[in-house]
Parts: sequence; C-alpha cells; structure tokens
Amino acid sequence: MKRLTALTITSLLALSACSGGGTSATRAPGAVAPSLTKPTLSAYRVPLVHKASVDAAAAAGAKLHQAQAGTRGTQGLGGMPTFDAYFALIDAPRFGAGAQVNVAILGVQAVGDDGVAYSIASYPSPVVVNMLDYKTSALVLGHNVIPAQNYTTLRLVVQSSASSLFAWGNSYPVSFGYYDGTHHFTAAPSDISTVDFPVKIDVNAAAPTVIADFNTVESVKVRNGQAYFGSRIAAAPYDNSSVITGTIVNNAGNSIGSAVVAALDSTGAVVSTTMANDDGTFEIHAITGGVYQLMVYNNYTTASGDQIVSNGADSVSDLTGPQIAVPGGFKVNVGNITD
Repeated sequence: MKRLTALTITSLLALSACSGGGTSATRAPGAVAPSLTKPTLSAYRVPLVHKASVDAAAAAGAKLHQAQAGTRGTQGLGGMPTFDAYFALIDAPRFGAGAQVNVAILGVQAVGDDGVAYSIASYPSPVVVNMLDYKTSALVLGHNVIPAQNYTTLRLVVQSSASSLFAWGNSYPVSFGYYDGTHHFTAAPSDISTVDFPVKIDVNAAAPTVIADFNTVESVKVRNGQAYFGSRIAAAPYDNSSVITGTIVNNAGNSIGSAVVAALDSTGAVVSTTMANDDGTFEIHAITGGVYQLMVYNNYTTASGDQIVSNGADSVSDLTGPQIAVPGGFKVNVGNITD
C-alpha cells in the first residue's frame, strides 16, 4: 500500500502579462543586451491569499461532495493512500487601469497517471474571480483529498456565460476554447468547459504545492465585441517555483511599458511570458528552478494573435537579455535591462 502524502496545489492565474506558459513559438534573438547590475537573489514564496467567499464556496462544495460520497470514504477511495491537494491563482496587468478579467470557476481538478480527473475544489455555483486582482499573490481556491500518485495536468472547470472582460470602458462576453499555432481560436462546444495546463507533481516530493499562471497576455484577445480566452497557463510546484523580476528602461534611463518579457529554457522554448508595467517593472511567475534566457520584445505577437507594442523604447528591435540561473523557491532581480 502506498504511503500517505500531503500535496498543496497553488494555482497562479496570469491573465495578461504574467507568465505566458504554453507558448511554443520562439522568436529570433535581437541585439545583445548591455551589462546589467548584478542579479539579486533571495528566498521567496509567492504570498497565498484566502478570500472568504471562495473559502465558503469550497467548504460548501466539499460538504456536498462528502454527503454524496456516503460511506465510500473520501472521494470514494476507501482505504487507498491519499494526500491533501490545494489550488490557487495569479495574474498580471494588460488591459489598462480598471480592467477586469472575470473568470467564473466551477471547480478545480487534477489529472493523474491513471487518466482520472480528481476534484480538488468544486462549488455549488460559479465563483467569479477577477484575475487582475492577483498580480503578485495567489488566490487559494480550495483543497481536497485525492489519491497519492503522480499528476501531469491541473484543470479549471469554467463557465463562459458567467464570465466577462471589462476593458476600455466596455464589457465583453467571454468564450473559452484554445488557439492553434496560427492563432486560430476554436471555441469549446458548451457553456461549461475546461482549461488545462501541464504540471509535474511527484508523489515522492515532500508536500508539493503547485502554482499556476493563467497569463492574460497570451490567453485573451478581443474581436468584434467578444472576448476569447484560450489555454496558455504555466504551472510549477510551489516549493520549487521561481520568480524573475527586473525593469526595462531605454538609453535615457526612462521606463519602457508594455514590453513583453519571455523566459526561454535550454531548448529555446518559451516557458513563460509577462508584460512590463507602465514603470517598466516585470515579474515572471510559475517557473521551476533552472537556467533561463530572457528575451525582451518591443513588438510581440501573442499566442492569441494580438500585437503588443511597447511604449518608450528607443527602437522596435527585440533584445536578448541576460541568461539567469535561479534556484527553486527563490526570486532573482536582474536589475535594469537597457533597451
């Protein structure tokens, strides 16, 4: 019989600028960046936030599930070895001051090696979360006991009709689906659908927690009065998650806003993206410890096909930033990257 393990799943919702997980296309490197200040490394954990309404909905859902399970035991697993799984979310700015990316969540699931989707949290009615409220902290969505095995996918169960996007003074209805390699959007066949993102949860790890980033930069586009949400989420075990921060400036030392910053792995694949704030600062979340090449794009095409152009740059050229080694559970500040 397998041993009991504790698992915490913390999901970061990155809707616009945060990490652009799942982006597979890489761009050609631009000019080499000038020297930076020496990166500052510090132990760091993304703050976890509890919201009373979310906690109450999760508790009500768990109580309902227990009542339905009857005498079968938690999740109907009887005496099987289990662990407790938690889930939370984070995001970053894109659509300007006062924007809201309201995602109606019905539940959270983890898909194991056995191919079964186990519930981590389920709600009697949709819990609507404005992803842009969680730019540097992760919203805990609930927890549940699931089988002690490895997991490869975390899943949000969402409802289109209860979701909305507010930007530029207008409200837009939402359609969930996915983008292909040509930025074409295919809508989900029903109002209730799922949003998946890959993550490696090792049952042998000590109390792993997973942090996920919804990434609005890559995920969301608006066309003809409709907001389209595709799956471009990054995730990493919480205890091994890393954060890369810095500031994009021009040659005069002034900040560059809306530049897209990407973290590439050793194979050249884009692991995560984010968008710089108006003051030039950026944070890349939901990546595991490792070595990453940073790229800065002044004219960037997202996975959804949107064109994002930076503000205040001296040129429109892409910039090859520093190569960064960051341990899991740490934040590295690379200082100024001069465009």
